[in-house]
Amino acid sequence: MDEELIFRTIEAQRDLVDSAARQTKAIRRHQARRAHLERRQMIDVTPAPEAPDSLPAPQTKGNALKDHPGFYVEEWYDDD
Repeated sequence: MDEELIFRTIEAQRDLVDSAARQTKAIRRHQARRAHLERRQMIDVTPAPEAPDSLPAPQTKGNALKDHPGFYVEEWYDDD
């Protein structure tokens, strides 16, 4: 064995240990950030069997947008 191979192997092992330590720290930080989040029970949103397939049409006469009287709007003009 030559000396250069030994030193390259030592450096590679040190890099491996440093990389593992960084990943472990990142995982711990991630878990700490998410620790306050609780798993909650899912809400059942399936429709009841007696629910209608569609909503009834509104009982208005004509077009609601066209029949609306409108809103009061203040108009400001420059007196220049």
